[in-house]
Amino acid sequence: MNADWDAVVIGAGPAGSLAARQLALRGARVLLLDKAAFPRPKVCGCCINDHALSTLRSVGLLDCILKLDAVPLRIMRLATASAHADVALEAGICLSREAFDQALVDAAGVAGAVFSPSTEAAVGDETHDGWNIRLGSDTIHARVVVIAAGLRPPSMREGNGAEPGSRIGAGATLDAAPNFYRRHVVHMACGSDGYVGIVQLEDGRWNLAAAFDRDAVRRVSGPGPLAAQIVHQAGWPALPGLEQCEWRGTVTLTRHPRRVWDRRMFLVGDAAGYVEPFTGEGIAWALASAAACVPWALRALDGWDDSLGEGWTRMHQRLIGDRQRLCRTASRVLRSPFWSAAALHAVRLVPWLASPVLRRLNAPSQFEKAMP
Repeated sequence: MNADWDAVVIGAGPAGSLAARQLALRGARVLLLDKAAFPRPKVCGCCINDHALSTLRSVGLLDCILKLDAVPLRIMRLATASAHADVALEAGICLSREAFDQALVDAAGVAGAVFSPSTEAAVGDETHDGWNIRLGSDTIHARVVVIAAGLRPPSMREGNGAEPGSRIGAGATLDAAPNFYRRHVVHMACGSDGYVGIVQLEDGRWNLAAAFDRDAVRRVSGPGPLAAQIVHQAGWPALPGLEQCEWRGTVTLTRHPRRVWDRRMFLVGDAAGYVEPFTGEGIAWALASAAACVPWALRALDGWDDSLGEGWTRMHQRLIGDRQRLCRTASRVLRSPFWSAAALHAVRLVPWLASPVLRRLNAPSQFEKAMP
């Protein structure tokens, strides 16, 4: 492995892989790192909404993703203990993270980025023209670093704090589900202790993505029993094996770094801040921030000025801030049995009430605004 790079991208999820690809297409020598072996499953759900699809279209990768037999999503079915509603979806697909993330990694490789999986990376000392990156006993140098390592990014001097009361994420897969659960439908069972999203993948398996109150998980002795409880409270058929299947968890979901940059360093995706999503927003934010960050990173290769970091902060806020606030509001509504039931009753009676929310969450990002 070379010891010197224009850009090192830490984390090969959607944000990291897309950032690496776009940087390589612009002529940068890029190393993409991830601690996991690929392909690998992720706790995150597998819904890719229209906002994410618009970003993939803008960078020329939409056809690459659609050819992977992604499942079109037509309906979002929401249910609580006392109310339910179906909301039509104008666009969106479901694709396993194993397939989606691998496709983006492959696209980065085609563009010229070098990918090193199963590689633990840590940001080391700052140099006069970049950063040292520690890879076990080895050290490499990067003129620019892009941190895309999820909810627990490598240490930064500014840190990345969790919001008090934030829920944790959990995910699992099942081989089969009762006939009540339909292909092309996002099923969302919501309760005061969390929610469970259920959707069928392209290979026929069922993906479960959940956000749970940490205390509730402890109280019922695990995410499986809590998921089964929330599904039962929603009045839906039990999912065989739900309590016994292997669940993977995350740290607390809602997290905010003190800032999204350091000298010659940019945070993208979940590492740049995350709010408990509704469905599909996390991937959309990751892709949008990755695509938008590239011009700033390229400018940093020519020389650093703190105005680049400040500019990236403003742009990231414009891209993601309003959408995250909207998801935060939706999350708070769904945590309240009264307000969630009222909202679902209203949507069931007047379906178009959900349209402004979905339209805002799915609106394409405008990357060209405020570019350096």
